[in-house]
Amino acid sequence: SLSREGSANASTKVPMLKQVIDGFLATERKRAKAPMLAKYEPVLAMLLEVIGDKAIKDIRQADINGFFELLGKLPPRWKDQCRINKLSIKQLAGLEHEVCLSPKSFEDTYIATVRPFLKAAIRDWQDQGFPTTLTTEGITYIGNRVAGEMKQRHFSQNELVRLFEGPELKAYRQSPDKQHYFWLPMLGLYTGARVNEVCQLNPQTDIVHDQES
Repeated sequence: SLSREGSANASTKVPMLKQVIDGFLATERKRAKAPMLAKYEPVLAMLLEVIGDKAIKDIRQADINGFFELLGKLPPRWKDQCRINKLSIKQLAGLEHEVCLSPKSFEDTYIATVRPFLKAAIRDWQDQGFPTTLTTEGITYIGNRVAGEMKQRHFSQNELVRLFEGPELKAYRQSPDKQHYFWLPMLGLYTGARVNEVCQLNPQTDIVHDQES
């Protein structure tokens, strides 16, 4: 009788989030390509740490929303920083960071992992309590980065001030053997020429000397 009761309790035990994640990863290791697995494993480990290993019936959309809200506060290579500084993900997110995760990483790594995970979990675990309404739809990036910022573009006003009024160019200007480090970007600024084009100029023949200026 005791044994039968124990078996009944075991069979009705509510699955936990870690069990669902482990099942998803086990399936994906058999069929997913290596680049996707390289995303799935760390992102889902992060999801588990942030949400906690709670019973799947207790997971709410607020948990998913909170996970993605926290992402916008994390720096790139957050995992290394957590390890080096011995911080949890939430502790690291609570600090100020000059640069946070990019919109591309947010979409291509984190949304791209959690979306198929939720879809598979709803399909395979809904009859054991996994909420069928959990979704990544409508979740948007709220970090401090701009989409496409690493592509070729014009400098912002703040970037120009930092570049041309910063201590580096000032030091180059005052150093006889490094003055070309100062003049090359300065000529580029006032002529619109690329640095490699400026480097092809011969000061003796290609530059007109204006005695007045």
